[in-house]
Amino acid sequence: MLVISPDNNSEPIWFNVSKWRISVLKNPPPTLHDVLTLNASNDNKYLAILSVGEGHPVIDIILVSDVLSDLKPSFSYSLDPYPGDVTIVEWNAHALHVKSDMLLTHRINDGRVPGALMLFSAESFVLDVETGKIEPISESLKDPIAYYGNHLLETPDEYSPVTELSAMDVLNGKEAIPYLQTALKRKRYIKYQADIIEVIERLKKSYNKPSSADAKSSAAD
Repeated sequence: MLVISPDNNSEPIWFNVSKWRISVLKNPPPTLHDVLTLNASNDNKYLAILSVGEGHPVIDIILVSDVLSDLKPSFSYSLDPYPGDVTIVEWNAHALHVKSDMLLTHRINDGRVPGALMLFSAESFVLDVETGKIEPISESLKDPIAYYGNHLLETPDEYSPVTELSAMDVLNGKEAIPYLQTALKRKRYIKYQADIIEVIERLKKSYNKPSSADAKSSAAD
């Protein structure tokens, strides 16, 4: 397999290269402009493609058989870390090991991770292609609120807590409140107290809302 990314921002050109001939694919995989990495699973069933467009990387996974037969993808899976980064590490059976500076376990309806869930360094994740489930390798990421909460309390004095506050706001878990209340007592966060209190109040309101069942019961009374 050979891919050429033209300089004129047109679509990449895919070639099927065999011992006897070279042919241009009529149904090339859907990728961004610059194709950087092609990585097949150990059994050659899946092909992971890392491509970049305007500096933004995406991983697309398709069936090797579809590419070799020049068919439109019958299976496709995309991993879009925008606004962060992602790289391919390796395959282990049908699990793809990747590294990203986004919390890939918390993708929303459009397949992307909320921009607030940026990590403090690139971390490893494993994607089970056949189930679509993504798991972090690091134990610290298995409890995201603790990950951001501990970072909030352990950073140097000159550090801004904006990243942690935004992340805990998006994660919307009441377990974040003790971390935020502790941060309020730190002198280094005096100028951020209003921001911290605002997040605490939002989290409290979110968990103090009556359930639909309670609302119906009150209406009946």
